[in-house]
Parts: sequence; structure tokens; C-alpha cells
Amino acid sequence: MFISQFKSLLKSIGQLPLETACPLQLAYICFGYRHLLSLSYTSPRITSVLGEEARAEAVITQMHHIIDMLAARLDQEMSAGDRARAIVYLLQTLTFQYCPWHMEVALNAMDEFLQPQESSAAEGSAHMPLSSSATDPSADLCKILCHHYYFRSDENSRRQAETILDSWISDLKTENQQSSGAGKEGNRIFPQSADGSWTLPLDQALERIDALVMYSDMVDEQRYEKKLHRILEHYAQDLQISKKVRFLSIMSQAGGLYLYRKQMEQIIDHILQGDFSLEADITSQCKEQDLLLTIRFYALALRLEHFDDACTAQPESGN
Repeated sequence: MFISQFKSLLKSIGQLPLETACPLQLAYICFGYRHLLSLSYTSPRITSVLGEEARAEAVITQMHHIIDMLAARLDQEMSAGDRARAIVYLLQTLTFQYCPWHMEVALNAMDEFLQPQESSAAEGSAHMPLSSSATDPSADLCKILCHHYYFRSDENSRRQAETILDSWISDLKTENQQSSGAGKEGNRIFPQSADGSWTLPLDQALERIDALVMYSDMVDEQRYEKKLHRILEHYAQDLQISKKVRFLSIMSQAGGLYLYRKQMEQIIDHILQGDFSLEADITSQCKEQDLLLTIRFYALALRLEHFDDACTAQPESGN
């Protein structure tokens, strides 16, 4: 059933007018293609069922086309917050589909973006000059700093990222600060756990987790390892997490898909039903129906690669 559904989605994605797609949509299409590309190598029998669009060569061509558009977007005028997200999307796609020209664009964009940050840091300020929004601007800045360290080996970027992350860690509620039994923040209720949560809306907390996971993946796996484990353990129990697309992508990068398989499959089920949420201020430029189609494509590609028995089963070896 899922293979047939994904085949239909794959064809629909290929027919979308990507020139008018928002950066978020382009990024998630690329993320979906990444899972499909892995599947094309590990389960060629399945991809042959999906058709020509699923061949590795075709997928790579599509990914390069999308990365071209993400890179071109950086030539446009946009707010500091939108530019930060656009840079992050481009960098995230380049970490699994390298291209020298695209990388040069991304590196130059990082350098230009971080110049004002370096001046602010020298003056004792670590704030990014963004307009107010429901999202945390320092999260995207932290991601850019992590990439800058990863690609440039820039120790100053590492220190700035750690300054942001250390401040978040210090904001975590401790076990003594939490009441016994279930915890409650606003209209969110979740089971009691040890120190691993912020007094923040769930979307903002997930942004911080996203940046923490990226730091652990690209800079230093051990620095926040124990704290990150507790944070993930806590938020995996949140009753709203089953509708959060971001948690799916976070766990994909963190390598926690199987550890939290129940939650991952719940999120995917909600996505396929169209019952999921993304932050409003990062989807405002997107066409709703096209974005819905894209998120379904991404979620089902991830599911087929990791959770579908027909795709993940290893062929029996002959004796």
C-alpha cells in the first residue's frame, strides 16, 4: 500500500512548479529524495517498482536542480531571519549531496551573514538582529555557526555556538523545579521526567533541540550528550509530539528513529492524514497544498527506507 502511495507522490512531486516553491518546500523535497536515493542503493528491487523517477541518476539530477534553486534564492532580498533559514536549508542539502559551486555559494553566504555577528560578539552582544517571531532566531544562527565550524574549522564559530547552547542548557528546568506527577505548560500535558525541558512553547523547544542535534552531529558529539538524551526522552513523551514534523527530521539526524519508532510512526501516520503542524512563520510563503504534498512525500520516503519490511528486509544469502 505504501509503495503504491509513494509512487503516486513521486510522480506528483515531479510535476510541481518548483520555481515558485518556498525554500522550506524545496528543502523537504530534497530531504525526501535523500531517503529515496539511499533506498535506490540498498533496495534496487523496490526502486525498480517505483519507475524511472526512482533511479539514482534521476534522483541526483532532481536534487541538483533543487539545490540550484536554493542557492539562487540567496541572491534575493529578504529579512535576516529568512536569509538565515535559507542558508541553513542550502547547507543541509549540501551535507548529503556535495557540489563545489553550490558549496562556494553557501560558504560565501555564511561568511557574509556572520560578519555582523562577529562584530556584535566583539561588542559583547550575541543577538541576531531579527524581527520578533514565534521562532527562536538564535537557533538558526547556531546552526550556521555549527556549519561554519564544520566547513571552515573556525574556532570562533564553535565558541559562539557553544555560548548559545550553554545558555539554553542553563535554562533547562531541573528535577527539583518540576512538580511530581504530570507536568503542564499551557495546554500541553506530558509525563514527569528528569531535567530535560524548557518553559517554552513546543515549537521553540524543538528548534533548540534541532540545533543541539546539529552541534552534536557536526562539532562535538560528547559535550551535550547526556543532556540531549534527557531532552529527547522528555519531549518524545509530549502528547503533541505526534503532530510535529520537525521531531521526525530531528530524530532522523540524531539517529533515534528506531529508539522512538512508535512516535515516529505516529508522526508519519498523522502526516499522511494531513493532521500535522509546522511553525506558521516559516510556512507563510508556502502554497499550502504543495507543502502538504511535499511533507507527505518526505515522510513516506523516510518510512520506506527505515520502517517498511519490504524495503528493509535483507535478501537471504545462499549457502
